[in-house]
Amino acid sequence: MHVKAVGGDHIEFGSSGTFGEAIGKVENHYYRGPVPMAEASLPPVSNSFSGRLDELDEILRLLRPNEGGGREPAVLVSAVSGLGGIGKTALAVVAARRAVREGWFPGGVIFMDLRGYDEAPAGPDQVALALLEALGIRDLELPNSTMARYALLRTLLNKKEEPMLLLLDNVSHPEQIMPVLPESARHRVLITSRHRIPQVGARLVPLGALEDDAANSLLDRALRVATSENDTRIADDSAAAMQLIEACGSLPLALQIAVALLAMDARMSVRELAEEISLDRLEDGSRSVRATFSLSYHRLQPEQAHLFRILSIAPGVDIGMDGIASLLGGQKSVRPVLAALHRAHLVETGLRPGRWRMHDLVREYGSELISEAEREEAEGRILDYYDRCMCEAVSYVRPLPTDAIPVIFNSRAQALEWLDRERTGLVSATELSGNIVHSEKVVHMALRMWRYLVFRRYFEDYATVSSAAQQAASRVGDVDGEAKAWNNLGCAFLELGHVQKAIDAHSRARDILRAMPNGIGEASALNNLGVAFREAGQLDSSIAAHERARDQFHDQGMSIGEAGTWDNLGVSLRMKGRTVEAKAAHHRAYEICNSIYNDLGKCRARHNLGLDLVACGQMEEACAAYEEAAEIATSLEDFFYLGEILRDLACGLHAVDDVVSARAAWNRAASAFETAGAHAEASDARSLAARDA
Repeated sequence: MHVKAVGGDHIEFGSSGTFGEAIGKVENHYYRGPVPMAEASLPPVSNSFSGRLDELDEILRLLRPNEGGGREPAVLVSAVSGLGGIGKTALAVVAARRAVREGWFPGGVIFMDLRGYDEAPAGPDQVALALLEALGIRDLELPNSTMARYALLRTLLNKKEEPMLLLLDNVSHPEQIMPVLPESARHRVLITSRHRIPQVGARLVPLGALEDDAANSLLDRALRVATSENDTRIADDSAAAMQLIEACGSLPLALQIAVALLAMDARMSVRELAEEISLDRLEDGSRSVRATFSLSYHRLQPEQAHLFRILSIAPGVDIGMDGIASLLGGQKSVRPVLAALHRAHLVETGLRPGRWRMHDLVREYGSELISEAEREEAEGRILDYYDRCMCEAVSYVRPLPTDAIPVIFNSRAQALEWLDRERTGLVSATELSGNIVHSEKVVHMALRMWRYLVFRRYFEDYATVSSAAQQAASRVGDVDGEAKAWNNLGCAFLELGHVQKAIDAHSRARDILRAMPNGIGEASALNNLGVAFREAGQLDSSIAAHERARDQFHDQGMSIGEAGTWDNLGVSLRMKGRTVEAKAAHHRAYEICNSIYNDLGKCRARHNLGLDLVACGQMEEACAAYEEAAEIATSLEDFFYLGEILRDLACGLHAVDDVVSARAAWNRAASAFETAGAHAEASDARSLAARDA
């Protein structure tokens, strides 16, 4: 089985980072963490939630476990559908919280906003990845291809005996969720959508406008919460309240904003507000919510209105305080302004503390108000902020000699936490490449993001940002940047299993670099092209590409590139059956790495040499190579890779019936995996050690 060694095979043009591969017998195992169980994993629900009792009862009936094996079969998927702003999410969350309190889902509850009505909705690949992470699958063990992730997700859900609830919010199209639905009806899926989605076989729970009594109750309760229990404006004028409800189309979102308008002006009567909304609203009742947006917006102070417009174009699902400050040009005192927007129900708190988001209807409204100059300035600022922080953060994830001294983050953990938190914003920001004004910034940021995306195995995102970089670089005539982007895109395609696309992308990078005056980067493109050819089973082409890359690196005096290419060449030679030449290639890779103090390169070269020697039947020499690789991995504190090396050693010893030595190697591998936190790997190694007892 072909397995990429830790670090992969990515080569960054213009740097000294060349990474090799290892071949060996490897089994995949997955680390399972705890699934979210508590109601805290669900978004908050307004304490003014009102009505919907019949719909709530119906959802709970569909979610309730079918314990008695009654006549009616269990319903896997339930769908709450209705207009935007009608309260679908609130109802679904209330139902989910009730179900959790009843103990119906001991397997956990997972909430996901699929952003189906945003400009960049979550695709099924992103949904599967997020669900796998929620189920505790760590990045190192995520399958590369999308189809493999779908299969793994289905397998994990099928094996999970305790019922789980998946709450998938804002689904716009069946393709978003079809590949990730559980096969077992012991689990439940609750979705919300503005559309009926019959393709998923869901039991539909349609939502219409609120009943008058429920709408009146919402207004009265919400106003008392926002001001005081003594605020009886709704109760004092029921006719005006009904006029206001009609003006708002009985939509909860519009009603909440109307309450915020009343709360901001204690002298305003309910009738005055109702008449004002009625003047602004469109004939289509579903658009009445925009009338409340308009009234609320025009009552904002200038700095509040400015922030509202700016936030409407913020990339990603939500944004933190530092990001908001950057949008405003470094302004730090934004909390009072945010609080005012929150009181007006124009922004919402995110799932994480300190983060803010907008309802998609509010975002759409705000983006229509912003001027082109205001938009370009804010977009440029957020790109600068993301680029500055991201470039430093990825230096902790995968250091390169050219990295600057860190000044923003104090540790690797802090840097990774920031990257994980801002990922959707970072990826969405590269879509700003459509504006030529931002093309250079997008290219710079996207070409450096790979270090994080590869580490976390977000290969779909890797392809997305690389494609954006390629298009942006081409648009501004950045030939070098375009070549690097094609190279990155090829690496992403290869990880996703799109081998021919990878070959095509690396070939484009090679052709561009070959035409450049110095031609320095062509060797890197050729090396990656060689890996792609090997994945396609075109071993002769792979060997030829690696040999050309090796010679070019040598002529240019780029020792680290030459060493990595020797290592990759050796892998292809072994797969071709030319094991003597493979051994020589890995010896040469080791010699060069030793001369330039590249310990990781030495470790990989010795590991690969051990695999060559096993293929030649030279078990004693193979053991020595494995032991040296293990010693280097220990010194590097790369305990997961150490476990892999020792696992290959144990497999080789077992194959020649040296069960005593194999058992010792398995136990050492178990210890290494345990140190790395790979408990499933450690357990398997111990089981195999017991087999060889």
